[in-house]
Amino acid sequence: MKRTEPIPISEIIDTFFSKKQMEKAVVEGSAKQMWSDIVGDYISKHTTDVFLKNKILTVRLSSSAAKAEVHMRRRYYIQELNLKLGAGAVTNIFLKL
Repeated sequence: MKRTEPIPISEIIDTFFSKKQMEKAVVEGSAKQMWSDIVGDYISKHTTDVFLKNKILTVRLSSSAAKAEVHMRRRYYIQELNLKLGAGAVTNIFLKL
């Protein structure tokens, strides 16, 4: 077996953590942090879990009134999240009680 030219460690790391996957992880983490800033105190108090996967933001709420309000303002929240995270970061919001 012949030896080949050494591969720089930065190239190996870049290959291992492709930029798209890392950017996706950063967007997913940022969405969780920005949720309470966007929705305000009332909704934030009743939010028990938020996560973004495949451009769908899943929000678990402890109040049916809070769920109804988020449902009515869903398009606005999607628009605000996309302004802060980048166009197309969130395509839908899925609500759970």
